[in-house]
Amino acid sequence: FTTDGANIVVNNTGNNFGRVNASAGNAGITLRENGTIKLGAFSNNGTASTITSETGSIIEDSAVGSAATSYSTTNATLTLNAAAGSIQLGRATNVTGGPVTAGSSTRIAASAPSGSVQLVSTTTNLVVDTVNANSFSLIHTGNGNLTQAGSGIKSFGPASFTSNANMTITNTGNNFGRVSIIGNQTASNTKNITITEGGTLNLGTVTMAGTAGGNFTATSTNGDIIDSGLGGVKLGGVAGGTPAPGTGIVTLVANSGNILLDDSTTDFATTGGVVFRGGNVTLSGLGQTTIWLGAADQPSTAGNLTVTSAIGSIANTGNLTVTGNAFFEAGAGYIAIIQTAIQFGSILFVGNLVSIGQTINMYML
Repeated sequence: FTTDGANIVVNNTGNNFGRVNASAGNAGITLRENGTIKLGAFSNNGTASTITSETGSIIEDSAVGSAATSYSTTNATLTLNAAAGSIQLGRATNVTGGPVTAGSSTRIAASAPSGSVQLVSTTTNLVVDTVNANSFSLIHTGNGNLTQAGSGIKSFGPASFTSNANMTITNTGNNFGRVSIIGNQTASNTKNITITEGGTLNLGTVTMAGTAGGNFTATSTNGDIIDSGLGGVKLGGVAGGTPAPGTGIVTLVANSGNILLDDSTTDFATTGGVVFRGGNVTLSGLGQTTIWLGAADQPSTAGNLTVTSAIGSIANTGNLTVTGNAFFEAGAGYIAIIQTAIQFGSILFVGNLVSIGQTINMYML
């Protein structure tokens, strides 16, 4: 289906196609198929477009020998609906010997409540609109910004974000299962990662560039922040290898809950500091890099605080306020918690060389 600036509306529920190509210039495109839509080349600019499968999935035509496939709705929203299936576009199903596929839409909304949404996008700046899926995967290879609009991303199973760009996934309506975040930035191309969850935020994998200055901020508005799955949560940079840890600030905020990061593959790989604000806070790292607590001019607060490093050290770069018990354990390293305005309710520590100071009365357990 091709027009030179006129709308394309092929919206009958009885439609049944093979491979579908559609191009409408600056006009909109509406496509509907009863079964699975096998998308070929799809493009328009400046006008919202919609692709709907009534009983099947929306997929790219990745068969060996077929022509190249792409989807591109620029400067408007592309909405994808597959109520009974999955959505897989951009290179999500690319096979060896199949066509080169690409996605460059600038704003995407997707609904596949019983299936998966898998999108690959090459556009510089990408906006993710409302998403409703059983699982969600996004690979964004542009070097601009990855942001959100709409009512949030609801992925009842795992959610995965991979991007070269600044990632700002901060809608308070977000509700994920286990989250994987892969930042493909480099030391010379520093980007920030910010993620917000309405409920408990479960970090599975976090990868960031070593020696870079990118910040990582995670917020739960109504739950906890936890890690699980032995996936390797490396906050701030690279731990225990080359390149070195990052220099950005890691910020963890649980507005109504606790922070519990104690997976055995978790590390806090930054010299910029780990800022925390939550009820009870537990930070347990393997210790391939020193755990630096707090950051200059940023409050770090907890009811009770537990910080352990299996093989490394614990130090601080900012003030800490703990109204209850503070426990520090560095199995093979040192503990150095010294700042002008540190306040603990009471202190317990285990380590080789220990230096802890505070300005008010100190109570040791």
